[in-house]
Amino acid sequence: GVKELHQRMCSAMALRANKLRMLDTLTEFIENHMAINSQPELANLDELLSQAWSWGLMLQVVPSELVGPTWERCAQAIADERCVLNLCCGEELIGRSLVSVVIGSVHIQPVLTNGGYSLFLLGPRNW
Repeated sequence: GVKELHQRMCSAMALRANKLRMLDTLTEFIENHMAINSQPELANLDELLSQAWSWGLMLQVVPSELVGPTWERCAQAIADERCVLNLCCGEELIGRSLVSVVIGSVHIQPVLTNGGYSLFLLGPRNW
């Protein structure tokens, strides 16, 4: 349907999905450290944030703000970033709407070409 086609075609949605996967990886990193009861040290936080920053995530977070007795501050920063990403950007919403309109109202025509049949949204009968 529309959602699957939009996921394949929209670069904004693909980028957001990849960033969410990176946040999942960072969450696993934190959970592993929480499981062994380690405290967040500046070296660990630098490693975590450098990965996030390389993806354009958590740019407002400073490592010294996250130092504390537990990983809760870090987990909260990742949760906040996930909330922002889940808002979706305007480009993504427009793309999804455009796909819906095209699928719902345009007759897709198979046209015989020298390489076989091709599908044209703007074929001769759609003008």
